[in-house]
Amino acid sequence: MRQLGLRFASLAVAALALGGCDLDRVLFGNPEDLVEKRVVQVLETVSDVGNAATIEYQTAICLWWRDKYVINDSTEFNWAYTEFEKFKQAGSLGKGLTFEIEEIYELEPGPEAREFLVRGTINRSPFELIVPEKRPMRWHRAPAPAYG
Repeated sequence: MRQLGLRFASLAVAALALGGCDLDRVLFGNPEDLVEKRVVQVLETVSDVGNAATIEYQTAICLWWRDKYVINDSTEFNWAYTEFEKFKQAGSLGKGLTFEIEEIYELEPGPEAREFLVRGTINRSPFELIVPEKRPMRWHRAPAPAYG
């Protein structure tokens, strides 16, 4: 098993050296797949637990905020929590939501990080979400509130 891990690491380093691509892409796939995974995990968690005080909910906040699974700094986490609640309110997100991702594409490179536009539906209402690398997601067009 150890030998297999060393071979994989050697292949990853070789791919980086030859292809000039980043480690995330070598290990996990293209950037659009990574963005989709991040968005799906955040939306699925909100759909499953709403805003319950669970590890899964805390992880969703961290993924939404910085694309990390953990934020160790309590001040930063509290800020992320507050901003995530605003994000959820603006998008009418809550327990039991349904969603579908239809399209993901990279926007023009921004000054600080690559950004992607995610289009789809939440509770059958269209949305557009901007997902920057390692920065908080933000609505380009939030889904309309579901009534009835």
